[in-house]
Amino acid sequence: MAITHVVFDLDGLLVDTEKIYTVVTQSILDRYGKKFEWSVKSKLMGLPPLESTTVLIESLDLPMTPQEYLAEAQSKLEERFVEADLMAGAAELIQHLHSRNVPMAVATSSKRREYDLKVTKHQELFKLMSHVVCSDDPLVEKGKPAPDIYLAAAKRFSPPPKSPSNVMVLEDAFSGVQAAKAAGMVCVMVPDERLDPARTKLADKVIKSLKELDLTEFGLPT
Repeated sequence: MAITHVVFDLDGLLVDTEKIYTVVTQSILDRYGKKFEWSVKSKLMGLPPLESTTVLIESLDLPMTPQEYLAEAQSKLEERFVEADLMAGAAELIQHLHSRNVPMAVATSSKRREYDLKVTKHQELFKLMSHVVCSDDPLVEKGKPAPDIYLAAAKRFSPPPKSPSNVMVLEDAFSGVQAAKAAGMVCVMVPDERLDPARTKLADKVIKSLKELDLTEFGLPT
């Protein structure tokens, strides 16, 4: 079935915020003599803030609550989010799809305030999106890997897609792929090269960069 609508994840797919999270997290962990290694980081990617922080604290046995961690990390993160650069191929893909009148949206585990900060340098590009659904949206009861956020994104298109199978989701995180597939959508994954290949198998297609996406494979205009 041909794809008619496209929904993008944000962090690590369109904007390069993962390194910002790494720097800020490590700055807090230094106080406890802990290292933010890939084995832990890979578990957090794509999860909503409270869930990812809970996993971090449990994985590294930190002497603080998720709420305490978030209170300390948030201001440091927000200072750096405004510096976020685009991932390779993001601008070209968004501009191309817009020029071909393909409806697009963003579905992100970020809260709305965080989203606004992360796209500070790229506002004109993100205006090409039909809409944005964030984790604090009323329609999102459960975060990724639940399908809520992608179902909400599809519902907001006007007109909406005829079927979830007409929607292509682009994701970099395993929890996001789980969410997209639970929503009944086609999912293309652009994982970090360090990710365990076993955590990419659920995706319908795996590519190394947005630049590699073959639109014709999904019935989208070139």
